[in-house]
Amino acid sequence: MKKIINIALFMCISAVAFAGNFPEKVKPTKNVIIMVPDGVSNGVLSAARWYQRYVTDVSYDLNLSDYICGLVETSSSNSPMSCSAAAMSTVMTGVSSKASYISVYPHLDPEQDIYKLDGARVYQPLVTAMEAGRLTKGKSTGLVVTTKYYHATPAACVTHTDDRNDSRIITYQMASSGLDLVFGSGNKRINDEAKKIFAEKGIDYIKNDIEAFRNYKGDKVWALFAESDMSYDIDRDPSKEPSLEEMTRKAIELLSRDKDGFVLMVEGSQVDFAAHATDPAGIVSEFLAFDRAVGAAMDFAKKDGNTTVVVLPDHGTSGVTLGKFGYSKGYRKGLDKAYGEMKNFRASADRLTELLRDCKPEEIRPIFKKWTGLDLTDKEYDSLVMNQKKEEGHYMEVVDSENLFKAIANIMSDHAAFGYSSGSHTAEDVFLAAYHPKGQVPTGIVTNVQVNQYICKALGLKKSLLELSDEYFVDHTKVFAGMESKVVEDKDCPKLIVNCEGKEIVIPGWRSYFECDGKRYELPVQAVYMKADGKFYVPKDILSRIK
Repeated sequence: MKKIINIALFMCISAVAFAGNFPEKVKPTKNVIIMVPDGVSNGVLSAARWYQRYVTDVSYDLNLSDYICGLVETSSSNSPMSCSAAAMSTVMTGVSSKASYISVYPHLDPEQDIYKLDGARVYQPLVTAMEAGRLTKGKSTGLVVTTKYYHATPAACVTHTDDRNDSRIITYQMASSGLDLVFGSGNKRINDEAKKIFAEKGIDYIKNDIEAFRNYKGDKVWALFAESDMSYDIDRDPSKEPSLEEMTRKAIELLSRDKDGFVLMVEGSQVDFAAHATDPAGIVSEFLAFDRAVGAAMDFAKKDGNTTVVVLPDHGTSGVTLGKFGYSKGYRKGLDKAYGEMKNFRASADRLTELLRDCKPEEIRPIFKKWTGLDLTDKEYDSLVMNQKKEEGHYMEVVDSENLFKAIANIMSDHAAFGYSSGSHTAEDVFLAAYHPKGQVPTGIVTNVQVNQYICKALGLKKSLLELSDEYFVDHTKVFAGMESKVVEDKDCPKLIVNCEGKEIVIPGWRSYFECDGKRYELPVQAVYMKADGKFYVPKDILSRIK
């Protein structure tokens, strides 16, 4: 019989689980750093450690090795498997979410829901742990990623929508959200309207300028280094793009100036991309780049003595294993057979695709040899020639069609003995790592909802996130009950117009201000217009701000 957990009893139920897997007390700390290697299956840990040991001939320990303390169940509210939107929204809000939802209360799916949801809250924006740190503790906030800033994981930290793919809405909200810094990529979405918000909020925008980024000493900044995604670390030009470690250190340098502390989210974004595409060089290099960022965070936390660090994948991707079908009795073949060839990989399958797509057939073997150390067999060579002009536009679809990228990834995976259960997300439990100056960290198998509870305890929040949501994101028909109101649709900036005792109140959607009779008033959060229900969600006390 399907297990249903009543949301009304959830706090009582989770409290029992909390006692079994968490310290009885968690001392709040000044700073909280949340680190997410997107899409990391536990097999990636093993593969990365062995790769590091083989290549360095020193150690296979990772920076996070000493801090692994448990496992995390990554389910969404209606499925054991989750997407990044639902998974990160759950970690940020403490409400188990559904695919595509970004920190918004999900719709009900009664036949499938693992957790029974509250139908009265559907589409309500939910205050996140990062937002709560800023709103109730005065903390600075920041995001560091290697993908587009509007991708699901960073978006879930401070924005609210039922459509993870609406980058325009996410951009306007994120720029209005009070964030102190954003490091990553996504320049193609910074339009004139976004730049207008930057100017209003005093945000400096650094575009493709690594020296300006390195020398920055200001207060609010977005530094973006690519039109879409940043390069895989193995392919990265260090004169043009900083590493995830460097961005993490810079973020900590800037945010730690705040006497009230900070909340920072760091994502190793593209392990997931590489895993979807079954690209072993991309998987390992991206994860090790993330691990170096973990080292930077832990260095600061231990020296600071007042910082909590929580590290967890949002979900697994592709079920990566070191060992595969066709690699029969690999335990008899030795380390050299398993990793002797992969140590020479100097480019991802993504980069090799760029190099081979337009070259002459006779150039394929020497190019492949240069970047992988591999001498192609005739069969391998033929597969590249056959697929040279075949492309797949989306990284999540690579493994499901015949294309050059897939042909390259298959060859590299065969020589690295990498196996995959799929090209999609998996339902496996993922690792949990944590550092707290008092040693008060979660242990055992916990849920992503419980991880949120731990983060909230580390922040020292006095109110629950749902209570805060009921203060900051309230249905406009309730806030302005008895008053004439109308919604004016606009793709960039819809407006709610309210007649309040002869005064005209104009509330722009996805912005953190409103106007009353032409006078502007600032809001602590952005007003969220939910197209799904046609409602604006605004602070409960918005009318008192006029007075």
